[in-house]
Amino acid sequence: MKNLLIIASLYGSKRVLGLARYLPEFGWSPTIITPAVRWQPTIISSALPEIEGVRIIETGYGGIKEPILRAGQAIGKSPSSVVKKLLHFGGAMINYPDSYSDWRRFALQAGREVLDKAGKGGVDAIMSICPVTSHLVASQLKKEYPDLKWICDLPDLWSQNHNYGYGEWRRKMDERLELKTLAGADVLTTSSEPRAEQLRGLHTGKQVVAITLVYDEWEYGTGDIGLTEKFTITYTGLIYPKRQNPYTLLEAIYNLDKKSSIDLDDIDVRTYGNFIDLRNTSDPILWWVALQQYGKVSHAEAIKAQKESQLLWLLDWDDPDELGVHPGKIFEYLGARRPIIATGGVKGNVVDELIKETCSGYHAVDVQEAERILEKCYREWKETGKVEYHGVGQERFTWREMTRKYVELLR
Repeated sequence: MKNLLIIASLYGSKRVLGLARYLPEFGWSPTIITPAVRWQPTIISSALPEIEGVRIIETGYGGIKEPILRAGQAIGKSPSSVVKKLLHFGGAMINYPDSYSDWRRFALQAGREVLDKAGKGGVDAIMSICPVTSHLVASQLKKEYPDLKWICDLPDLWSQNHNYGYGEWRRKMDERLELKTLAGADVLTTSSEPRAEQLRGLHTGKQVVAITLVYDEWEYGTGDIGLTEKFTITYTGLIYPKRQNPYTLLEAIYNLDKKSSIDLDDIDVRTYGNFIDLRNTSDPILWWVALQQYGKVSHAEAIKAQKESQLLWLLDWDDPDELGVHPGKIFEYLGARRPIIATGGVKGNVVDELIKETCSGYHAVDVQEAERILEKCYREWKETGKVEYHGVGQERFTWREMTRKYVELLR
């Protein structure tokens, strides 16, 4: 077995648990250094997972930021726009380079202990994933242990992030820190080829490899479950109102009903996650659609809802300047093996290309196209009782295959 040290928030990216589960299968024994689970923003579990062949070190996490961040969360509930602006400015300063910066000293201490105990040749490589502080820790360890190879993974970009929220002055600060920090990395990886091109433009001369996000084949399995009797369209996951438009699909259903091309009594549109806000709109479209909003549910319930649906609804990212964003949900939908209808975005982006490559569904960038696709699928359901799934090659987007690609880089 070769040894890999991973520095990451355990639940910050699905890459972490995916690599942990399958690296031993490829002859690599990972040790993961992670902040205390209770401080991690994306908490899937309240306890550390037990994975055979994997050592997980949960470090301390604390410092001056803790009470400030807690107070900011409480004050942030204020409806005052002035208060929110002040908090945003304060957040840009306090959360530099990110909200995990107080974790750096704990992670460095744990990393040094692992490397010193292993001795020369005991650890073959290090990998940093997210948050940004993970890369700062890996950069320092690389300086102190120069024989180590370092893979720096940026599933979401750093200073070039499509969802960057701190303004241009702070972005320049991040860009300088990013260039300095990643100078010692042997390989940079990210989640799509357009993002890889962005990194190549900033980090000239660096080897940059695109490795897409994936789904967990262990969770999804291969067996089918019974489909819903109704023409059910399901969305699972968060909705970002400023970046995603849920009304394209709803308007298409409304228009088809007006033309008597569908019967609303046959249709259920279900969302699992945060709610589509219907309160402050006078748009009559929303009141005609059979929209059922269930709120947050367990991951197991979400998977069941996906696998039993006639269509799976994906909200693409509505930003013509950002073609490299895969909503992580699209890979889960591939695992569910049910037809996808993606709305929004632009033709030729990574979502459009992935759907074409896998024959997994349809991409409607506007209402008229959504109408055409929905009418076609509804007619098929009406005639046969189901919408057939014709996807191919989804096995290439599993945790195991992702791990295989990283192992090739490690070799």
